[in-house]
Amino acid sequence: MAIKNKLSEMADNYISFEQYRAICQTDGETDYGAQDSLAVHLHSLGIALNYKDDPRLRDTHVLNPHWVTNGIYTLLNAHELADTKGELEAACLARNLDAQNYPAERHGFLLELMRKFELCFRFQDDEHRYLIPNLLDKQQPAAAAEFDPADCLNFRYEYPILPEGLLPRFIV
Repeated sequence: MAIKNKLSEMADNYISFEQYRAICQTDGETDYGAQDSLAVHLHSLGIALNYKDDPRLRDTHVLNPHWVTNGIYTLLNAHELADTKGELEAACLARNLDAQNYPAERHGFLLELMRKFELCFRFQDDEHRYLIPNLLDKQQPAAAAEFDPADCLNFRYEYPILPEGLLPRFIV
């Protein structure tokens, strides 16, 4: 319980997983298995986020879940992304996020978290560009007129209620 209180009282939005382990050791929990178990419980409770099973995200232990939420919503609501119809360049994070709260070394973490939850997808030909399906233009692109449905593989899906964002993700 002391570790949980110490983590929730920290002013930092995130720490490295090694810093988390050091805090556990300082408070008397030296067993790595117990530390991992505590991290899972804190994550399940929404107190501190940890994605140790994902190699892209395992090194950051988020102490303030609102830090993640605010950063991602700031990006999703950026006028720049509305203008580009959902095309996000990695450099966009520096232009739209507060540098003090979201330093450049954490931009990759936010992007990878967005990828994990399928909020964005990386372009195959450019690892610094991403597509955000929910920000795609609502109008069908002119190039779509060139497709003849008879020459294409067709699928038919039926939903009683179409989940928000499903079609843009399917398109991507």
